[in-house]
Amino acid sequence: MQKKISNDILKFLLSNIFTLVLLAVSGIILVRILGPSQTGRFISIYIIPSMLIRLTMLGSRKTAITHFGEKTYSDNEIVTSLLFIWIFSSLMAVIICTANFAVMQHADMNTLTHIFVLSTIPLRLFIFYSISVFVGKTKYNFSNIFKLLPDLLNFIILLVFIAYGTINIKGAIVAYFFSSLVVAVICFFMLIKHFKIKFEFNKKIIKSLSTVGFINALTLFVMQLNYRFDIVLLYKYSTNYQVGIFALGTALAIVIWIIPDTIGLIVRKRILKAINPILIKHEIAGFLRVSLLLSILVSFIMYFLASFIFTLVFGESFKESTVIFRTILPGVFLFIIFRSLSGVLHLLCNPGIIIKIFVPVLIVNVILNLLWIPLYGGVGAAWASNVSYALGAITTLIVFSQKMKISLIDIFKFSFNDFSFIKKLSKIGSRKN
Repeated sequence: MQKKISNDILKFLLSNIFTLVLLAVSGIILVRILGPSQTGRFISIYIIPSMLIRLTMLGSRKTAITHFGEKTYSDNEIVTSLLFIWIFSSLMAVIICTANFAVMQHADMNTLTHIFVLSTIPLRLFIFYSISVFVGKTKYNFSNIFKLLPDLLNFIILLVFIAYGTINIKGAIVAYFFSSLVVAVICFFMLIKHFKIKFEFNKKIIKSLSTVGFINALTLFVMQLNYRFDIVLLYKYSTNYQVGIFALGTALAIVIWIIPDTIGLIVRKRILKAINPILIKHEIAGFLRVSLLLSILVSFIMYFLASFIFTLVFGESFKESTVIFRTILPGVFLFIIFRSLSGVLHLLCNPGIIIKIFVPVLIVNVILNLLWIPLYGGVGAAWASNVSYALGAITTLIVFSQKMKISLIDIFKFSFNDFSFIKKLSKIGSRKN
C-alpha cells in the first residue's frame, strides 16, 4: 500500500510538471505569434471565465475525497449529485460571464466567438468535476490523464492552425473550445462506464456536497481575485499592450511559487500524521525557511536573466515585461510566506480564516490599482500587487505565530536541520488512506 501511494503521488507530480511544460510551450508559441497587444486581448477575454470556473468548482476535489471516504452515501448517488451541482454551477457561471461580455464590450468578438468562449465554461467545469470523482475514488491514472489531455489537445490544434497559417485570437479560442469538448465527451463516457447515473435529485446529498465545498471555493476565489483582478482593471483603465506585458511578466515571476507549493505537499502529510500539529510547529517553520531560501536563490538568478529570457523566448516586443517582472518580484517573493503557511492554517483552523485575511488585502489591492493603473499602467498594477502580497504575507505570519504559539524570531531562526525533510521525501506516501 505504501509503495502504491508513493507511486501515485510521483505520477501526480510528474503529470503536473508535464502539464506546466505543455502550457509553457504552447503559451510561448501563441505569445510570439500574437504579440503583446493581441496577447493582452486574449487574456482579458478569458480572465473572468477562468475565475468563475474556479469559483463554481466549489472545491469539488476536496468535497469528493471527503464524501467518497466517509461512505455515508453510495458512489452512484455522489456522482449523480455532483452532476446536478455541475449543471447549476455552469448555468450560473455562463450567465455572469454573458453579463460581463455585455459590459466589457469586446468589439472584435462576434456571436459565434462568444458562444465558443461561453461553451468552454461548462466543458472545463465538467472535466474538473470528473477529475475530482476519479481522485475521490483514488483512480489517479484517470485523473492524471484527464488533467493533462485538454492542454495536450489544445497544443496539437494550435500546431495545426500554425501549420496552415491561420492562428489568431479566434483560432486560439476555437482550439481551446475543441480541446475542452473532446476531453469532456471522453470524461462523460468514462463516468457512465464506472457509475450508474440515474439523475435523481437528492437534496440532502447535494446540500452536503455544496456546503463542504462552498468555503473552499470562496477562499480560492478571493485569492484568485488578488492574483487576477488587476488584469481586469488593466483592461478597463489601460491598454491591451499593458495587459499583455503585465500578464507575461507576472507569469514568469510566480514560477517561484512552485517551490513552496511542492514543499507544501510534505507539510500537509506531516500535519495529517501528527497527533498534535502544534508539536511540529518548528518543523513547519523549517519548511517555510527552506522555501524562502531556495526561492531567493532562484529569484536572484531570474532577476538578472529576465531580460535575456523575455527577448530570446518571447521576442523583442516583450522586452518591457522585464520591468514588470523585476517590479513585482519582491511582492511575489514575500507571498511565499502565505503560500507556505496558508495550508497549515486551513487544516488547523476554520477555513474561513483565509477569507478574513484576504478580504482586506483585496480591498487594498483594488484601491491601489484604481489609483496607480491610470498613471503608471502595468508598473502601477505591479506595485499594487507588491503592497497587497506583502500585507497578506505579514498578516498570515502574525496569525500563524499566534495560533501555533511560536515567536517570529523562532520562525526565522535558520538551522541546517531544516533540510532534514529531504530524507523524508521517499516516505511521503507512508500515511495510509
